[in-house]
Amino acid sequence: MKNIAKKMSLMGMLLITVLLAACNTSGTPEETLAAQETFTCRTTVNGGTKDVVVVPDNATCTLNNTRVKGSIIVNTGAILIAKGVVVDGNIQSEGHKRVTVIKSDLRKSRVGGSVQIKQGKNASVLDTIINGSLQLEQNNGLFNLSRNIVGDSLQAFSNTGTGLTISKNTMNGNLQCKSNVPAPVGSGNIATIKEDQCAGL
Repeated sequence: MKNIAKKMSLMGMLLITVLLAACNTSGTPEETLAAQETFTCRTTVNGGTKDVVVVPDNATCTLNNTRVKGSIIVNTGAILIAKGVVVDGNIQSEGHKRVTVIKSDLRKSRVGGSVQIKQGKNASVLDTIINGSLQLEQNNGLFNLSRNIVGDSLQAFSNTGTGLTISKNTMNGNLQCKSNVPAPVGSGNIATIKEDQCAGL
């Protein structure tokens, strides 16, 4: 009987230990909810940390020195102004009115993934460190991609409008430009290979 009681006591202590460990690691329901939260941005955000930022249709979002643990998604007709941001994921826009990614007074913007700007209007990506690729595709407007450090390739395809400047970028991949009207202008780009419209840039 003593051995049985002792075993039951040990099992009880083990169960309590497991339950306490689970409580300590899982966090409160509020913390769990916050960890999964998507921030809908229609305003100016100074500093702070967000998980995923979504700029809804026709809204304007300004991020100043903000860290984003996920991605920034810019929807139709929306404006994103990102200064000195640190984004662990991607910056993705489709149908936007304007996308601006630039440095702040404190630091350059950094993107852990890629910057993908597609089927919208104006865009500027300046003085930004991008681990992945920088893609500008099928937009209509005024564009400036300058002084960026790109871990993969820079691609500008089928953009139209009032002008596209690609200047003083450094990339580990290729500089690829096709079917842009007017053709891109610029100089001082460093790439493994410069192709088509950007061969002389």
